Amino acid sequence: MSDAPISAVLTAPDRTVPLRLPSEPAAPSPALQAHWMLSLFTPAAADAVDWARGNYTVLARGGRVDSPSGSGELKKQIQMVAEGSVIYADGVPLGAAPDVAPDGFAHPVFRAGFALTIPLPEVH
Repeated sequence: MSDAPISAVLTAPDRTVPLRLPSEPAAPSPALQAHWMLSLFTPAAADAVDWARGNYTVLARGGRVDSPSGSGELKKQIQMVAEGSVIYADGVPLGAAPDVAPDGFAHPVFRAGFALTIPLPEVH
């Protein structure tokens, strides 16, 4: 008998890989990516968002103009996706800054709706 220590290697199953059963449907198309919104978001014309998926809240945003050209007038109200929402988009959403100045106002008044997002991995 030898006095050398005995070692054994035991490998546990990888639990990070999901178990797929043959009857399970295929995963959705990977072309759409989930994005976690860290900012208010107004979609740009080029943003291809799948509004049937995700988990999002839409807020009405308004307010009043504060400008040397005139203060106190109501800005145009727009709908924006709330911070913390998750949307699915084909590509990275960019967002837009629409003009919300009252009709006939002396200059444009922009509401920032640019997308600040964290892409989320698809979990199956």
